[in-house]
Amino acid sequence: MSGSARRRKRFAFLLHPRGRADIERFKGRLPADVTRAALRDWTPVILSRLVLPIGGDEIEGLLIVVPMTPAQLFGLPRRFVRAKILEAAELAAQEGCQVIGLGALTAVLTVSGQWLVGRVPGVLTTGNAYTAAVTVELVRALAGGKLAGSTVAIVGATGSVGQCCARLLSGARISLILIGRNVHQLEMLEADLTERGPVRTSTKPDAVGGADYVVLATAAPEMTLRSSDIRDGSTVIDVSEPTNFEWNSERRPEARRISVCHGGLVRIPELRLGLDLYGAPDIFHSCFAESVLMTVDPGFRDHQLARPTPQIARRMASLAASYGIAPATLRRDISR
Repeated sequence: MSGSARRRKRFAFLLHPRGRADIERFKGRLPADVTRAALRDWTPVILSRLVLPIGGDEIEGLLIVVPMTPAQLFGLPRRFVRAKILEAAELAAQEGCQVIGLGALTAVLTVSGQWLVGRVPGVLTTGNAYTAAVTVELVRALAGGKLAGSTVAIVGATGSVGQCCARLLSGARISLILIGRNVHQLEMLEADLTERGPVRTSTKPDAVGGADYVVLATAAPEMTLRSSDIRDGSTVIDVSEPTNFEWNSERRPEARRISVCHGGLVRIPELRLGLDLYGAPDIFHSCFAESVLMTVDPGFRDHQLARPTPQIARRMASLAASYGIAPATLRRDISR
């Protein structure tokens, strides 16, 4: 197979600046006059192009920036925000991308991509199946193989990632605390899992107080997790992007023996984005990696935007491992 034929597989990944640091990182790739306030006034642009060798093939990838910060994405009229995300997805389609990955709030604000269905061609993915698998692998790794007997809380347990994490963890001789906004969905999830081990539910983030490990899997402002909510010696696995964790304690993290880890990062062999986001060129988001996997293996495309099941998450993790893609353990800066 010729090199040009191999490169016909193409995907795009939509992202947005998380704050001022990202705006500084993206300088030189964006309009010269871009400022935090003016971001909303320009159109989505291709931040980076890459060729990734994987599985004896080469696939092309595009990073496309949706030009708004989290404050703008949440604060501006929803119709305007979605139009910007649609514009970015249309750019991906024009570039010939078969798979379009929705990163961070681009998924949240399009109802897990459902709003884009029928508006843009191509396969859409939020990356939630592989993100759930990576998060659970990280919880087990941080426990050092001694997770049995522990209590794990999941904030955002009724969301796509959170409910899949709950199902993957159930039956592992642990206690689960499931926290979410939707009482009916919490009750249904509790009923599904209660035969596999102790489960209790709450609609308040401060219910995590008894947990050894806390998975933060929601960006909803009303579900913000604060350091005062968690007990000394606990570990937070933060899947939210941008972070939905807030340090509001007088004592420093070291004094409270609290650690916060990124929950959705992986190492991808030979990945070179040209962006210094996590201190190593081969570390990036698991939802990005799912876009890669769905481009390489079309068999997963039938599950686009479906709520991830443990079976799909495990299959995705197995495929990722076969290509050398693995979870990355990286502490999150929670300094005040």
